[in-house]
Amino acid sequence: MPFRDICSRHKLPPGQYVIVPCTQHVGEEEEFFLRLFTEQPITSEEMDEETKLKKPPSLQSAPESESTQSSQDITLDTFKELAGEDVEVDAYELQKILNSVFIDEIKFDGFTADTCRLLVAIRDYDNSGKLNYEEFKQLLQELNLWKLTFKNQDTDKSGNFDSFELREALRDLGISVSNSVLTTLVKRYSHKDGKIYFDDYVHLVAKLTNICKAHSEKDNSAAEINQVIQKRL
Repeated sequence: MPFRDICSRHKLPPGQYVIVPCTQHVGEEEEFFLRLFTEQPITSEEMDEETKLKKPPSLQSAPESESTQSSQDITLDTFKELAGEDVEVDAYELQKILNSVFIDEIKFDGFTADTCRLLVAIRDYDNSGKLNYEEFKQLLQELNLWKLTFKNQDTDKSGNFDSFELREALRDLGISVSNSVLTTLVKRYSHKDGKIYFDDYVHLVAKLTNICKAHSEKDNSAAEINQVIQKRL
């Protein structure tokens, strides 16, 4: 039975110990106070991991019927009709296309213009300010992979993530984050209810992946990458 406060005292023989605070529900976060009395000085450290981009999973690793469904929905002819005479899409045209593809597959209110501007900015390889069909196809493949990861890690099918589900989703995408970076992500992208919804998830994954790629190529240390991420997120 859960209690608001639990106080206990234990006497342990000398040795190495791992202390794991826990809550009633998986992924739930609460504050706790821990006091240790020892006869000898002790060294302690938080269990953590480095923030870095590992080898991202391939879209081919997902079932073809699921992973390519959205890509097949947007053929070149369809793209031309939606893009207009210049055969390129800006952030607002991209928003319209992506919402038509994803809003029936994921429970969310649709992509915001801010997220679509970010997606155009980081996938616009020819610096035209828009996405051509090849750039759009690459983006759509990535979004399909992120969508499948979101669905797989949304274990309670709530249509949103808590911090535990977010960390697992990032791991599936080949991104490990330190505790401090995870805290920053949750504070920056969660709603008032503390949950992260699909649009915010896509926004943070796109930005985080882009930052990690740029600084991994420069061979920055994990501490330097952490600092940059917390400034730029």
